[in-house]
Amino acid sequence: MLRVAVTDVPELNVHRLVYLGTPQVPPRMARWAWRWFPPFRVWAGDCGRWLITPERMAQLPPLEHVPFTLIAGAAGPRGRWLPLGEAENDLIVTVEECRLPGVEPVRVPVWHGFLMDHPAVQRLILTMMTETTAHHTPQPGLTPCRPPKMFSEDLYKPARSNR
Repeated sequence: MLRVAVTDVPELNVHRLVYLGTPQVPPRMARWAWRWFPPFRVWAGDCGRWLITPERMAQLPPLEHVPFTLIAGAAGPRGRWLPLGEAENDLIVTVEECRLPGVEPVRVPVWHGFLMDHPAVQRLILTMMTETTAHHTPQPGLTPCRPPKMFSEDLYKPARSNR
């Protein structure tokens, strides 16, 4: 919905969007749940129907004027007998489903529901919000910036407490 708002209301003055495990195409797990797990339909409602419809997802406006970063969880199990197969995933969304053309998401070893609370993800977002050289998609009219460092050991260290 932010993609629509940023496009339709340019005076919002958004400086950066961060997508945490946000699918850019209909996710396989949502399609499976919609078909085989009826409570998902009740819980997800119209949003779920929108999420599983390729035509609706394709109608999202491109992010042409706002820098953004894609972050994808990659701690889910993999195996050909599992619902998401061998694809890197966060239990809900695959890394491939988080990609946009020409943009590789930053991978973190986290499950979907814990992306926003993971200390490494929080530090990465804070770093991106304070650096003018944070990663975003090169779009017409935007100057490409260098991507942030991939997760190094210091990102996994617990945050220091100021007690």
